[in-house]
Amino acid sequence: MKALKLTIAFAACSFLFIGCANKASQPNSTISTATTASNDAYKDLSPEVLLKQAKAHFDLDEFQKSQQKITVLLQEHPETSEANEAENFLPLLEEKLKEVKIALKQKAQDSLRLERQKRLPNALEKMRKTTTNNGLSHFIDKSSPEFNTKECFYAYFTKGSQNPKLYFKIRYVSSNWLNMENVVITVDQKDYSLKDTIRKDETNGKKKLKIEILDTAIDSKEKHEILRAIADGKSVTAAYVGATDYKKRAITEEQRLAIRNVLDAYEFYGGPEFDL
Repeated sequence: MKALKLTIAFAACSFLFIGCANKASQPNSTISTATTASNDAYKDLSPEVLLKQAKAHFDLDEFQKSQQKITVLLQEHPETSEANEAENFLPLLEEKLKEVKIALKQKAQDSLRLERQKRLPNALEKMRKTTTNNGLSHFIDKSSPEFNTKECFYAYFTKGSQNPKLYFKIRYVSSNWLNMENVVITVDQKDYSLKDTIRKDETNGKKKLKIEILDTAIDSKEKHEILRAIADGKSVTAAYVGATDYKKRAITEEQRLAIRNVLDAYEFYGGPEFDL
């Protein structure tokens, strides 16, 4: 029973980013290899010392160290009175660990927001602008492809008399139909799924190219977070998922920076329309 409580308690405390999916997480793995190695150094300590040190770490705001000592105590001495006291101590420790996690996430978000604010004055210089007959302007990064027969993976926005509207466009080009149904984008080992109406087209001439396009409005906080994750990510891949097959594409640094530039320009013009 105590082992079950331990698993539940520390699973709730694990410092994992909450995404649409997380490939890096492993079922029933609540303690990393590095942490396990550190825990081994405390196995010879008595229950009394482990509990005393765990509380001392807690008082010094060293919550992860406190967690380590509690973990060893419950694993190595589960039947002791100190283990019972440690279990009663867990809810308070968990709450502090959650607070630290939230604070770290907020600090990272504030840092990224500050960087974006510094880039905004020059955001429009990186845009290619076209205007339609009805006066609607389209903004796209200068590095993004101009031709409709080229594969693409980019963001753009439109601006008329109203607030700007943000979009994300993916174009898959091949000699055979993939019959794309959705796109799974993996950013630093976290998966995000995009699904919308897929438009099909075909070129004329001797070599007929099959073109499948997902062109979706970024009209929700969730979709905006996907684009922001791509723009700020270090490793990004996209899997175009068809009815019976899929095609995987590595997203280049140039493509990621292009999306970031569009998001900057979009923000400069007053987007997004929804609360972040």
